Amino acid sequence: MKFVLVAGSSRLRQRSSWETAYLRITKRGGTRPLALPVNYAITGYVYHGTAVTANGQAQRVTLKTNADDPGPFKPGQLERVTVNRHYGVTHYQAVAPDQVPLTARNHR
Repeated sequence: MKFVLVAGSSRLRQRSSWETAYLRITKRGGTRPLALPVNYAITGYVYHGTAVTANGQAQRVTLKTNADDPGPFKPGQLERVTVNRHYGVTHYQAVAPDQVPLTARNHR
């Protein structure tokens, strides 16, 4: 008995809409309320900036923090962001400068 694995083209298209980029925090764009499940409100932050992919492509993004890591972030801090062309930034994580590709690090 042989098994054949067939990858659907719709799954490939879905993966191509997600992209990892690197955002340097310059200044805060504002605040927004975040609600936790235990009826406790905290402050989230909004950051606007230019994120750069590993191959040097730049794009404007808006990072809205969530309750898992509400911020605030320090100016100059680097964040690895996952960007979806339909939903914007869907995930973010702080990274060290040596974890950022040279093409993204040297972009101005």
